[in-house]
Amino acid sequence: VYDTYESLRDIVDNEINGFIVKPTPHFMAAAIQEYIDNSSRYNKMVNSAKEKVDEFNLSNTVDKWEVLLNSR
Repeated sequence: VYDTYESLRDIVDNEINGFIVKPTPHFMAAAIQEYIDNSSRYNKMVNSAKEKVDEFNLSNTVDKWEVLLNSR
């Protein structure tokens, strides 16, 4: 994804579950090529991305909000 907003790094862990690149077609193409050229790395990143998605499921999000709101 293009590195264009601050909260992106809360969602994507660069080179673990995706690539964060400078916002240019050249850098995006290089990241896509890395996926194409390295299938074992791609598979690891896919699995890491699936795990990261679980962090943002409804139940986990509600739990985090409850902790935050109850701490005030």
